[in-house]
Amino acid sequence: MTAFAASLLLKVTAILLLAIAASLVLRRQRAAVRHVVVAAAFAALLVVPAVSLIAPAVLVALPIASSPRAIPAAADLGAGVNDTAQAQRHPLERVATARVSSAVWPSWAALAAGTWGLGALLFLAPVIAGLWQIRALRNTGLPWRRGQAITNGLAGEASIARPIGVLLHESVPGPMTCGVVRPVIVLPADARQWPDADVQRAIVHELEHVRRGDWISHCLARVACGVYWFHPLVWIAQRALSLDAERACDDAVVGRTEATAYADQLIVLAQRLSAAAHPPALAMASRHDLAARVKAVLDSTQPRGRAGGRWLAAAGASAALMVTAMAPIRVVAIARTPAQAAVSSSARFSAVSMKPCSPEPQPPVAGGRGRGGGGGNVTASPGSLHIDCSTVQSLIDRAYVFFGEPLLNESGPPREDTPRIKGGPAWLRSEKYTIEATADGAATRETMIGPMLRAFLEDRLQLQLHRETEGIQAYALTVGKGGLKIQPVGENGCTPFDPAKPASPPPGKPPMCGSMTRAVSGSTRIIDLGGMELEILMTVLRLDRPVIDQTGITDRFNIHFEYVPDEASADADSQGPNVFRALEQQLGLKLEPIKASHGIIVVDKVVRPW
Repeated sequence: MTAFAASLLLKVTAILLLAIAASLVLRRQRAAVRHVVVAAAFAALLVVPAVSLIAPAVLVALPIASSPRAIPAAADLGAGVNDTAQAQRHPLERVATARVSSAVWPSWAALAAGTWGLGALLFLAPVIAGLWQIRALRNTGLPWRRGQAITNGLAGEASIARPIGVLLHESVPGPMTCGVVRPVIVLPADARQWPDADVQRAIVHELEHVRRGDWISHCLARVACGVYWFHPLVWIAQRALSLDAERACDDAVVGRTEATAYADQLIVLAQRLSAAAHPPALAMASRHDLAARVKAVLDSTQPRGRAGGRWLAAAGASAALMVTAMAPIRVVAIARTPAQAAVSSSARFSAVSMKPCSPEPQPPVAGGRGRGGGGGNVTASPGSLHIDCSTVQSLIDRAYVFFGEPLLNESGPPREDTPRIKGGPAWLRSEKYTIEATADGAATRETMIGPMLRAFLEDRLQLQLHRETEGIQAYALTVGKGGLKIQPVGENGCTPFDPAKPASPPPGKPPMCGSMTRAVSGSTRIIDLGGMELEILMTVLRLDRPVIDQTGITDRFNIHFEYVPDEASADADSQGPNVFRALEQQLGLKLEPIKASHGIIVVDKVVRPW
């Protein structure tokens, strides 16, 4: 949704800039022409969000800078690196998941959405209040027979077939028009004392509003301003729309009366509007525009007249073209740190060999395992990299997820059973390749599997991708109402792990730090962990959803845990709690279903190596 909002903002800005630029270019044209152009732009503003949601996306990558991050320890386990430092570590010491703070703060995207929603409510409220005010004016206004007779005659001359009512109301400072299906002209109560010429000029102006449909375009523009309240260009465009609408109607008056007399009437109207305490909220005329209107009325060189069918068709076609061309565009951010940008621009393998993997199964490295079912073993030493029988999807996973930039809006721990790479052809996940690569100098493992492998994939496979987020179901791990039921281990709470003596400690001694044992007793599963964090237990349990640790507990524990799997708990002969009840009863922990964000990488283009 963040990418959608950013893309929509760029589209709105482009539409408004084009409309304002066109209005400036047409400044010597008729006001009615400029009004048609800007009105078409407002129609595009209201339509483009809906079309953007249903139109097939055309992705445009936008590089952005970001701060570097530490490589998670889970990368070590997934990569299966066969080096001396890794071999000396206990396998369970390499298990890690992302820890989330116990205080869950709204994301920047959520705060921005909330701010926009509040602003839209504040700016749309006057529109709703104005419509209610107009309804009250129509219900409480007094019919004026003299004005109705003048209006009926002038409406026929203007080729307006719809019936148009004429009302007097003491709360309006000047003439105004409202309504679409049943339009009404509302005049001040003292219009009874106006000379016939003044009444005719005022009614001609308002009838032109009715003929042009300015009331509906005015209201829709106000709605657009409420939706895009944060954008300064939308208010500039709305001001231009209102002024050109008034000037187009002024041109209709000047076409049948003396300009100086009408200018004098506009000056009187300005005085009325300035003295009014509470003018109608949706009145089209503004006292701030009257100076420009008077100047235009007295300018004999100013082109006047209606827009004409050609301009209407051109403006409508332009708006449709803008929506059609811009709606599918989706800007996606590709984050790169300054350091990575510098490395990726210069660091390249000096020699790379990528060959199809042999069909024989490869023996796994001790303590290692493949990534996502398609990952091969990795052997890395300074300046040398070997990746054995790996799918291209697994290569992307390593290069862009575990040794790349953070995924967008991540709010949950990564899981191998939840795909992080999406899109692309089927062979991306089925065909396996072996890579042999060398680098000049003593390039580190992180540099080779990160920026160097990324550069290779982008050069050899013409890889193009972007980052997105999707919602996933997760569990929140919290402390139950009764509190935690296990105590953290102290300095002597577990026996330190000794690679030379990996056997279990003698009976009566504390369990080995980092040890794990599993046992089965009937339908009951038994897990014993020595000196480990709570998140390790969540990893070992392998639940059907990711688990987000919201306990805020970082201590280590000796954990003895017994539970009955869900498939066994349905058996009438089985006894014992399922994993959820067992966590609360035995450990004082609680799992609750929540929604989280899952960062993904979408493959836009990739070419087969051969």
